[in-house]
Amino acid sequence: MRAIQNYLPHPRHTEIHRIFVNASPEIAWKEARHFDMSEVPWIKLLFDIRTLPEKILGSKKHVVNSGLGVDQITKTDTGFFVLHETAGKEVVIGSVGQF
Repeated sequence: MRAIQNYLPHPRHTEIHRIFVNASPEIAWKEARHFDMSEVPWIKLLFDIRTLPEKILGSKKHVVNSGLGVDQITKTDTGFFVLHETAGKEVVIGSVGQF
């Protein structure tokens, strides 16, 4: 049983991806778990485009990029939390808020 099933026992949709890498499990986990997606140029561009209207209209303060990864989104005051982690195997992140 996967840990996420404790929080979402009957999902409407599941999707699993696998990729084989030429690295030890310890190194692969460290990189995947602590990777900051905001360092990828095209992802940074997409987020810049997303916030362009606010920047042009000046309706919101310009937010300095604080990163986009598990470490960054769970560290800031965004409502995201690490609910469960089995190091080297899985991490479950949850959010609290009105949707």
